[in-house]
Order: sequence, then structure tokens, then C-alpha cells
Amino acid sequence: MYISKIKIKNFRNFAEKEVEFNDGVNVIIGHNNAGKTNLIKALSLVLDFEGKKRLEVDDFNKHTVLSDLKTVSPKITIAVTLKKGNTSNNDDLVTISNWLTKLDTDYEALLTY
Repeated sequence: MYISKIKIKNFRNFAEKEVEFNDGVNVIIGHNNAGKTNLIKALSLVLDFEGKKRLEVDDFNKHTVLSDLKTVSPKITIAVTLKKGNTSNNDDLVTISNWLTKLDTDYEALLTY
């Protein structure tokens, strides 16, 4: 199985972003302050079950306008989609069975924060 996509909303420098990954090796590159570390942190919030889950004020996106904050409290959403990969086995399916959204030959699971 592999991470096929991550959707991030209102987390650090990401107002709303969707990043797709390929089966196999993926490389994250970018200039300073592009959000590479924030992308990895977002992934760890969803996938690292032993890691710290509590957010700080600085984790919320700073570009939210005041009028929006007056009507709706800020909310961070992170969704990671996992798909069957070329090297997947039955143990992978058991691991993600609670989060399956598509149970076909090419299964898919959604984990959220």
C-alpha cells in the first residue's frame, strides 16, 4: 500500500492544498518556507499513532480573514488516502481495514485528523 494523496486545510502555511503521490519513491523538494516540513508534520499527525496530536496556535493557517473567524471557528482538516500498491500484500489490507472506503481489487482507505 502507499500514500496516494493528502488533503490539507488550514494547517500552517496551507490554506487548502491537495498533494498526490505515486506508487514507489516520491521526493519532496521546494525552496525555503515552501511547506516541506509542514507537509511531513501533517502526514505524521495522521499516521504516527504514538506522536503528539495536540495542536498549538501557530499550527492554524494565518491567512484566515477576520470576518470568517467571526462566523466559524478555525478548523484544521487533514485527510490521507492510502491505496493498494504494486508490492501490497494481505497484511496491508488487515492493517487499514477499519478505514476502508473502497473494497475492490484495488482497495482504498481514508485516514483523517
